Amino acid sequence: MTHDPHTTSLPSDHKPEAATQRLGWSYSNAGDAQKDLQKDYEYWTGKLTDLSFQLSLAIIGANWAAFGNLEKILHNPWAKASLASIILGIAINLLGTKHLGELLDKRLGYAKADPGRWEKEYVAACRAPGHWPFTAKTDDLARFLRDVKTWAPLVAGALFLIGLFATQG
Repeated sequence: MTHDPHTTSLPSDHKPEAATQRLGWSYSNAGDAQKDLQKDYEYWTGKLTDLSFQLSLAIIGANWAAFGNLEKILHNPWAKASLASIILGIAINLLGTKHLGELLDKRLGYAKADPGRWEKEYVAACRAPGHWPFTAKTDDLARFLRDVKTWAPLVAGALFLIGLFATQG
């Protein structure tokens, strides 16, 4: 017997409910799993933002604590590079977040301008993977900003540690 993936009558051992029970999943359907995935994504990207900012502040404080004053920081190229990485990362995120907000606002305007078109795009998006309801540009910018939030503080921390131990010798 061949199986047509577009029909809803599956053999009893292939029904999603049976698989859910057999595997011990807490999801009753694919939509529930997607909602849980979205919730976790939002939680962890929010954590990334929080931790990035906290680490940035900690590195700024560590530079001041380790080197004592502005003059000593300005004479240590590693400390200067560490602080520059933090400032650059925060500036990129600030400008990028503003731009992302504007792109999303534009997308909302697009959706509100023609609800019928929006509905047609929704139906089309259900059939094919893509970026909808977002755009490739918004997704790419969001990914870039996550990368900056990750790497700028880590690079700054590494530069601080090099500066700290380079001055110890």
